[in-house]
Amino acid sequence: MTRAWEDIYHLDKEDCKNPDDYIAKLKEDLENAYVLGNGDAAYLMGHCYYTGSYGFEKDNNEAWQWFIKGVDMESGLAFMGTAQMIADGIHPDGLIDNYMEICQLWALRRGISDMLPKVVDAYRAGKLNYYAEEIEKNYLPLLDSNDDEQVVSSVFIVNPNGEATIYKLEKDD
Repeated sequence: MTRAWEDIYHLDKEDCKNPDDYIAKLKEDLENAYVLGNGDAAYLMGHCYYTGSYGFEKDNNEAWQWFIKGVDMESGLAFMGTAQMIADGIHPDGLIDNYMEICQLWALRRGISDMLPKVVDAYRAGKLNYYAEEIEKNYLPLLDSNDDEQVVSSVFIVNPNGEATIYKLEKDD
C-alpha cells in the first residue's frame, strides 16, 4: 500500500482466528491511532475503504469521510487521497474550484514529493495563481532542474506564514 502503512501498522494476521477478526482489529487500531492524533491513520482507513484493501468493503462515502478527517489533521497522505478521489470523479458536489489542485499543493507542502509535477503542471495551466510566489520560488526551480533524484530526496515543509523549507536528504553510501 504505502510506506506509511508499514510504519503505522504491524498486526500479524495469525493473531486473529478469522478474516473478520483481522478486519475488525485493523479498523479498531486505525481508529485508535486517529483518535490519538495520527492523521495518516485516517488516510489509511480511507485508502482501505476506497480500494477495498485488506478485506474492507469498497465504500467511497466512507473513504471520503476518512480522507477529510486526515485533511483536518493536515496529513499529506490524506490530502493526496482526497485529490485522487476528485481526479477519479468521486467526490461530493459543491467543492470549490481548484480543490483538487489545492489538495495536491498541501500534500506537497506536507512532504509528498510525488505531487511536485502535478502542482507545477496545474500552475502552468493557470490554476493555483494565488500561490504563484510560493510555487515560483520553491517548486519551479526544483522541477526545472531535471534532477529526479533531487526531487525524490527532498521534503517540503511550508510554515503557516507561507515560507517553505525544502530539506534535501542525503543518500546513504
